[in-house]
Amino acid sequence: METHARNLIKDTLSRPENLIKVNQLLEINKGAKLCPFASIVCQHFDFKDYEGKLQTTNCAQALLAMDTQRLISLHGFIDYKPYDPRENHAKPICLETDVPTPTNVPESVEEMDDLRLILVNTDELRTIWNTLMEKEHPLGVGRPVGHQLFYLIHSKHGWLGGLSFVSAALSLEDREKFIGWTEDQRLEHLDRVINMGRFLIRNSAVHCKNLESKVLSMSMEAVRQDFHAKYNFSPYLVETFVDPAHSTGECYQAANWLEVGTTKGRGRNDRYNDTYKSKKSIFIYPLVPDFRERMGIDPAAAGSLDRTPEYYRTPVEITEHMDVDEWAEFEFGSCQLGHARRTKRVVRIADTMARQPTQSFNSAAKGNHTEIEGYYNFLENKAKDINEDSLLQGHKQRTIQRTLGRPIVLCVQDETTFNFTSLAKCEGLRNISKNQTGRSAKGLIAHTTQVIDPEQNVTLGLLNVSFPAEIKKDPADRRTSYEIPLDEKKTHSWVLHTQTVDEVAQNVPDTTFVMVGDRENDFFEYFVEFDKMDNAKENLHALVRVQNNRSIEGENLRLFNSLEQAEEAGQITITVPRQSERPKLSKKKSKKKRKKRTATLSIRYRTVVVKPPSQMKDAQPITLQAIYAVEVNPPADDSPVSWRLLTTLPVQSFEDAVQCVTFYTKRWKIEEFHRVLKSGCGAETLTNRTSEALKRAILIKMIIAWRITLLLQLGRNVPGLPMEVCFDDLEVEVLRTFAANTNHPLNNLKDAILLIAILGGFMGRKGDLPPGYEVFWRGYEKLQTMRLAHQLSRIKSAALGGEDPPP
Repeated sequence: METHARNLIKDTLSRPENLIKVNQLLEINKGAKLCPFASIVCQHFDFKDYEGKLQTTNCAQALLAMDTQRLISLHGFIDYKPYDPRENHAKPICLETDVPTPTNVPESVEEMDDLRLILVNTDELRTIWNTLMEKEHPLGVGRPVGHQLFYLIHSKHGWLGGLSFVSAALSLEDREKFIGWTEDQRLEHLDRVINMGRFLIRNSAVHCKNLESKVLSMSMEAVRQDFHAKYNFSPYLVETFVDPAHSTGECYQAANWLEVGTTKGRGRNDRYNDTYKSKKSIFIYPLVPDFRERMGIDPAAAGSLDRTPEYYRTPVEITEHMDVDEWAEFEFGSCQLGHARRTKRVVRIADTMARQPTQSFNSAAKGNHTEIEGYYNFLENKAKDINEDSLLQGHKQRTIQRTLGRPIVLCVQDETTFNFTSLAKCEGLRNISKNQTGRSAKGLIAHTTQVIDPEQNVTLGLLNVSFPAEIKKDPADRRTSYEIPLDEKKTHSWVLHTQTVDEVAQNVPDTTFVMVGDRENDFFEYFVEFDKMDNAKENLHALVRVQNNRSIEGENLRLFNSLEQAEEAGQITITVPRQSERPKLSKKKSKKKRKKRTATLSIRYRTVVVKPPSQMKDAQPITLQAIYAVEVNPPADDSPVSWRLLTTLPVQSFEDAVQCVTFYTKRWKIEEFHRVLKSGCGAETLTNRTSEALKRAILIKMIIAWRITLLLQLGRNVPGLPMEVCFDDLEVEVLRTFAANTNHPLNNLKDAILLIAILGGFMGRKGDLPPGYEVFWRGYEKLQTMRLAHQLSRIKSAALGGEDPPP
């Protein structure tokens, strides 16, 4: 084990007896340059590194620091000019032309031919490295400091990029907490930490899957050997900084780097406290597992490592960035799609779609061939980085941020079908239903989890979207349903989505998450798997509507009869929403058309121990709370409301039971969302050639449909909000002009929503119910047309010498 430690130059020179000697040396060497004088000081005090070389640079820095602290005075003795990062400095030597672009780069690193790191040890190689960084890295070459190693990334396909290692940052609060060293230990062992100052994978190679994490792993092996060979000692830790504006650091996490905090936004040379750099995430890679022991650090002093992503720590308001010019960047801008250009493209696509949600993209793009071509290229792109998870990533993060600080949220699961039978040549569609004649309909099935705040009665966003594949049972397979593993069943989606919420719940311990499901969610395996989850019954609960009349432990009665015989706890009144007519589909009952009405429900509840099905021999009974809500005196022309619910929530009073019933009524919001998605956003009118393209387009439309529903919900349920939180200045100007010409009030968000509904055909008569989604999205589309006309009018006016156009 190496025991060499760094010379504590400043600490040594600051001792009273040594200060006298430094001042004597200043008098003797008056007029000398800083570095030659630092060499003289090093010789006198024997400041040498592990190779026996004088530590001139470190000594010069120590002298400057002592001058700043007025321990000594260099002025009048030493000729020096401190480095100022705000001044221009000499440019690095680069090639006269660009470095040739690599060719035929494969899609996966496993297919890469002769991938290797080349240590930069000649002027020719350094010139290539400089050219790559100066022309293709956002920070350029920079000014490397201290110990330095440079590498080029090469393969038979060409130069793929480069990286460098330099001396570590002088001080980082979050790094110091992670390591746990004292100030003296930091000064003594800082050389044991090196900084990966540059890391570049060229644009032509960035699509190669796992290339970044592979190169990072290779570089850690290389730097261990090469650093010791050059400087005669070994580093223990590597640090690097990741700008969240450009990357989430996923490649570092994949290569087992640790995220330990953030910088303060100050550079190494920020002597003026300008904070001229952006705040970056700090990642650490231990080159040796016992680095604390080697540096004499007590492991108990090390700070706890919080790997929680930043979006779990930064709440956002439901109304933030909701106007038409900001929302797409806010919801899609942090998606990691393998390349920054793809992220910018999906932001533009969402922005264009949202302005004309019922129109085709070609129509919404108003004939812009570049945008239309970019749209179809994006949807048909074969890159594996573009999938349901990556497209939802940004919106999911925002949804999590909108849940922070809320005591309880509902996570409602549901499935919906998209009928694309007319797309006869579309590849990858599945059977979604059969009609009465036995003919199969082709399309997609989407499983979604939507987050609802029951207190404000608004939808916060989507946490998960998946498109389950069709499960075709082999006719030769004689297994019963209970013998088939859960992951081979279509019901597995309900468990997977709950596991996603469980992961979120672990990082948001102050919020209770309630999974709400309809009768398709009622299968015993769900409750078995739910009990295995980390946060089950802590801040994660289930609330499921029952369809199976199960056996009850210790009773002769089954669940339904047991609930019917329970004592009535009280009655409540609820609003039953309207329902559109639905013909009978395969395995789904037909639905009659229903008008919106109120219903009085009788509430009963009790604790039950539900037995597993007899075929599940190894399963144990599960204790749950059961609630029965049945309509009193239902109308003759409509089916009565009759809900039997099972939940893991505590139900010890009538109020607890009412809360669960109220939670279940919020499930209707996901059905409203699906209606907006299909009718308001035209999800079933897409005409793409592959199912993958359809999924991508549908997912983008889902986020647009969420925004439409939220705007109307905010107008209904939070009416006092100013309209400026959801509409930009130009939209407000259009609405004010329209209101002035129609004599309608326009004081807040509620008034604005009503005006938009009127644009969509809402009559707004005294006895009318509040406007629905259909008239709202029609009106919103007209508002965007009026906004564009108003914007063009202002541009024309500016061209003729009038007011300036809007930005």
